[in-house]
Parts: sequence; C-alpha cells; structure tokens
Amino acid sequence: MFLLGIDIAKKNHEASIIDSSGKSLSKSISFPNSTKGIEKFNNFISEFGVTTNNCIIGMEATGHYWISLFSYIIDLGFTCYVINQFSLMLLGKCMLDKLRMIQLIHL
Repeated sequence: MFLLGIDIAKKNHEASIIDSSGKSLSKSISFPNSTKGIEKFNNFISEFGVTTNNCIIGMEATGHYWISLFSYIIDLGFTCYVINQFSLMLLGKCMLDKLRMIQLIHL
C-alpha cells in the first residue's frame, strides 16, 4: 500500500510518496499545474508501481487550483481525499495543545 500526498499551489504542486510502514520512497517532486505537470506526475507514480488498488492519495484544497488535478486523479480511478488547509491547522493546534497538557501533568 502506498500513500501519496500532494501539496497544491498556484503554479507548482509538490508530491511525496510513502509505503505502508511510513518509509519515504523518494524525494518529493515538484510539477507544474499543467498538462506537462500531469505527465511528470504520472511518470513519478509509475516508478513505484502505483495502481488504483494499492494507493490512497491526499491533497490540500488550496483555492481552486486543486480541482483539475483532483478530477484527473478521480477519472483514473484512484481514491483521493481533499483536505482543507484550515482543518489541518486546527488538527495541528489540537495535537500541540494535547502535548502541552501531557507535559504539564508530568511536571
């Protein structure tokens, strides 16, 4: 099983891939928000034997820039989750607050 994360931006997206143990399989790649970028993305995932049966994709919802890539990924048959950036910030804050509380308990 592979997990692929995509950071969405206006001009260039960034993608990283890990295996089910959490091991990073490659340095992340940057690819343009264009047809050529889609080709680069396809080449990247094909290097690892990624298929619709062995990969889950998550991407950040940044403005409207994620929509075309998301549509393309869904059309290929992949499972893709769109994550709201604000939700990620709240999750990070909650986790940080929990860590601070645990530290205070152990003082």
